[in-house]
Amino acid sequence: MTYIRIIPRDLFNEASLLKCLGHLYICLETAGEHSANFDVEDVVAFDIQQNEDDGSIFVANIPFTIEGKTYHLFRPLNSRAPWPLWLSDTSSFDFDPIKVFNDDGSLSEDMRAIILVENQRLRFMMQARALPDDEIRRHAWVATANGPFDEGDDSFTTCCELVRREKRLPPLHEE
Repeated sequence: MTYIRIIPRDLFNEASLLKCLGHLYICLETAGEHSANFDVEDVVAFDIQQNEDDGSIFVANIPFTIEGKTYHLFRPLNSRAPWPLWLSDTSSFDFDPIKVFNDDGSLSEDMRAIILVENQRLRFMMQARALPDDEIRRHAWVATANGPFDEGDDSFTTCCELVRREKRLPPLHEE
């Protein structure tokens, strides 16, 4: 236990967190081919902890991975949203937390882009948005070398151009 619970507030906060995690598990079962997993099946108790920096709560003993990389699922404290679950990558300063669900409980577009295999190019674009403008091209070449793009595929340039257009930057010029 990392914080002192106040009833009834924290009963609702923790119940909402567990509801969201259970709903995510069900959504993943029906989402099609994806690369996301809860890495445990049995736990004795849910170890709900609080982030001292922002007050959000999370379950410490239920790891969540996407393509083998661990991500952090959390719920902002006292959120009134119907599905207040967020995903962050604590190992990357460039990764802004994303909403896991839309207000109707469906997976958000950003979450689908990260987990669904057929959306690997969208994931690249989402990552590229967070890059400094001069890093977009380098990121595209790395993505080309490591998939989801093929050697002769011109998609990396298309993705770069879409991100640059969204950021209202001038187009890339071939070197």
